[in-house]
Amino acid sequence: ELQLEFDRNKRSVRFLVQSICRSEAYRRSSAGEGQMRRENISRGLIRPLTTEQLFNSLQVATRLQPEPSPAKARALSIAFSPPLLRPPCEVTPVSVNRWVALYARNNGDVGEWVREGGVLKRIREGEGTLGEKVDAMFLAALSRRASPSERARFVDFLRNGGADRFEDAYWALLNSHEFLTRH
Repeated sequence: ELQLEFDRNKRSVRFLVQSICRSEAYRRSSAGEGQMRRENISRGLIRPLTTEQLFNSLQVATRLQPEPSPAKARALSIAFSPPLLRPPCEVTPVSVNRWVALYARNNGDVGEWVREGGVLKRIREGEGTLGEKVDAMFLAALSRRASPSERARFVDFLRNGGADRFEDAYWALLNSHEFLTRH
């Protein structure tokens, strides 16, 4: 039926998007009720990002665009795989555990991307209050604005330090469970 309506409306992409957005299926909530079983597909499961997804997400959040580098993606997949387990590859899911935490927090490339990538520099040097800058960091890293309590904590943290406090705050967002998972 959608195809017929699409044809009747001269294959208008605007009509198609509006029709999809107005549909009942699109407007359903992704939140479920109670404990979800594996076979229940009414909402998405929270899963760790694959190595390639994490690598690209880090680059987009710090540099605005990913740099295709299979060698670095492979190095990340090896670093994120616990020893003595299956051989990793570019699409091996990242285990959100101590391996990820250790690697992401101690990786020189990621630290350089945060410091010199451009995203944080624009936020730090841009106009606006500290609260607006905190919202901009949350939008860049997590695609959402900070909650009032998060904003208050981050503003307090940024107010009591120098320029490197912005790097520390952004680093914390990039190492959060919310950034490291697909949900």
